[in-house]
Formats: sequence, structure tokens, C-alpha cells
Amino acid sequence: MTDSMNPSELADRNRKRKALLAGGVVLGLGAVATLAAFTDDVFATGTFSSAKFSIQGSQAAAYPAASDASFKDYPDPTGAPGTGHAALTFASSMAPGDTVYAPFTIRTGPESGAGTVTLAGAYFSTAGTLDPYLTYTVLNGGTTCAAGASTTNGTSWATGTPGGTQSSPTAPTGAPARDLLADSGDTQKFCIAVTLANSQAAKDAINNANPLTSTSITWDFRGTATT
Repeated sequence: MTDSMNPSELADRNRKRKALLAGGVVLGLGAVATLAAFTDDVFATGTFSSAKFSIQGSQAAAYPAASDASFKDYPDPTGAPGTGHAALTFASSMAPGDTVYAPFTIRTGPESGAGTVTLAGAYFSTAGTLDPYLTYTVLNGGTTCAAGASTTNGTSWATGTPGGTQSSPTAPTGAPARDLLADSGDTQKFCIAVTLANSQAAKDAINNANPLTSTSITWDFRGTATT
């Protein structure tokens, strides 16, 4: 049942409803204003960059100083000798039992950070008659790299037999990482010695080969940034 109201009571109720609605609006605005007054922001920004890192080699006959102009990147083992890869100079021919030597010097590139260098491995880049009979030793830290200079050629750093492929060369024994200063600050001197086995099998292979084909070995020296 609906209560009946006279006009004055109805007007009074409407005034109260409007007053309550107005109060609600005022209260809502007051809450928003209070929240904004207690909001604040703190910003943090990080800037990111990367240091350069590269290693370079020199095939100079004598170990060059770190500032020598003979150092190059040698980035491509399949590229031209002297630009794509260093063309090391060994003796032109070997007899069973011979060991031939060639120096190779490594530094970091200009503007490079510091790092280390190791030997990832060696593989036959050109197959030849002598492949099964060749082994190598890499000496480190010497001042010479020549036959008959064993006391100054350095100490054995890595030994191995070439094999595998460019992407997966046969790893050597040894080859602990050697430090390189940043920005071409110093060098690591490596003397690569290759030996032809003094065996009857090697002699027979050479004498019976028709034709006798040359072998090429590629060594993969690998640098790692440390800074």
C-alpha cells in the first residue's frame, strides 16, 4: 500500500534527496583530491653498451711488437692467404723425422677490451699425402721460433693431430688460456712446430705416391673477451 503525501511533504523529501546526492558528490571529489596529493614518482634509468673485442695475428717472421703494422684480423680461413688467413711460412719440404717451425703472434685489436686466447683446434684445409703422418706442437713464451733453438723457442703449450673440419676442428691437448691486454697492449708469441713421422709407413706413402700432393693445416686460435 502506498503512503499518500501532501505536496509539502513530497517537496521536503525531494530536498533531502538532493542534499544527500550533493553530499555524495562532494565526498567523492574530496576522496580523489586526497589520493592525488599522496601520489609520487621515482624514476631510474640504465644505459647499456658493449665493449669491442677482437684479436689479430701477425705472420711476421720474427715476433713483432704489439704496435707493429703487420697485425691483421684474418677472419676467413677460406679467403685469400695473407688477408683471409695468415699464411705461415714453414720449410718448403720435409723428410720423415723432420720438424719445421713458424711463428705466429697474437694481440687484441685497437679499441678492443682485454681477453684471452686459446687454440680451438687444427684441421686439414687441403688434404694431401702426408696427412696421417703429421703432428704439431705449439710453443709459447719464447723469443725465437726456429730449428735448433729449442731453449729459446718457449715451452710446450698445446699438442695435437689435425683433423675434423673448419666448424669442428680436432681439439689439442693443453692450450690453456693466455691473457691479452686491451687495446693492443701486449702480445702472445706462439711457435708452431710440425713433425713428419719417421716411420716406414710415412716413407712408403711418400715413395709410392703418384703424384705426391701437398697438405695444408689450419689452426683456429680463439679469443674470448674478459672485460
